[in-house]
Amino acid sequence: MAYSTYFGGSGEEGEGNYCGIAADASGCAYVTSGTFSEDFPTTEGAFQGDYADNGDAFVFKFCKIAPTVATSAATDVTADSATLNMSYTLGEYSAVEVRFAYKKSADSTWSYTSWVTDPGSPYSELISGLDSDTQYDFKAQLRYDSTVIEGDVLQFTTGSAAQTPLLPPPGPRVSPSLTPPSLPATNVRLLNVGVSPGQAQAGQPVTVTANIVNEGASAGSYNAALRINGRVEQQRVVEVSPGTAYPVKFTVAKSQPGKYEVAVENQRASFVVLAANSASKAPASSGLIALVIIGLLVLATAVVLVMAFRKFA
Repeated sequence: MAYSTYFGGSGEEGEGNYCGIAADASGCAYVTSGTFSEDFPTTEGAFQGDYADNGDAFVFKFCKIAPTVATSAATDVTADSATLNMSYTLGEYSAVEVRFAYKKSADSTWSYTSWVTDPGSPYSELISGLDSDTQYDFKAQLRYDSTVIEGDVLQFTTGSAAQTPLLPPPGPRVSPSLTPPSLPATNVRLLNVGVSPGQAQAGQPVTVTANIVNEGASAGSYNAALRINGRVEQQRVVEVSPGTAYPVKFTVAKSQPGKYEVAVENQRASFVVLAANSASKAPASSGLIALVIIGLLVLATAVVLVMAFRKFA
């Protein structure tokens, strides 16, 4: 048995010979008959949503929940290989098969990996023998009951073969004991964490910025985690092309006054949230200074007037 269900209303359905059922290649069942139920269930947008009395005909289509598949970004891309990734669901099916299709973006013919029976989601597979400095298309495929569904088409670009490794020029001056230099496949790191503003009122947004730099020969990803007082509050996964930098930004707001320590990996900074009455302290101090100055001016004026009266007296 593929599946079963209860169906109908409080009256009678399927009287006499007025009943039929058939299934299509994808496993969906089509049922037709008649009903005398005033509460017979219908779907939104049905041709006739309410019972019209004296027996109504109906046609219904039943299907199992189908599997789904999604293509994920390629990882570990080198000059001649890449790891392809996917995720999928089984729906109401007990097992499915999955594989990848890939090709050069400029070509029209796809190549395929072998079908694998339900390897578990997410699923990854390494492909090799690729051309360097070339853009490729790829997509995930899933097969169930002779039906094939596909994920979105994504792209990746292989690295340069000239960069793996960088060999020294030939000649008698090169010592055989020297190790030829090479670039790592990926060398992604985080730099220059900054906080703005350094002092904020309670609830005022504070922006934390950093730069993620890829100094390697191929694209790589970086998971930037923002920690405040040692606790992870936000995360960003960034894909960075070789030889480029990518800015990442976090926005936070704190209501409790105090100093907050910010850390993104090994980069650190801090900001301070002021108490609610901090903003009023400066005006109060300024007012007190103004009163003192006015008092001194009045006192000086009185002294001058007294001395003047004594002189004329």
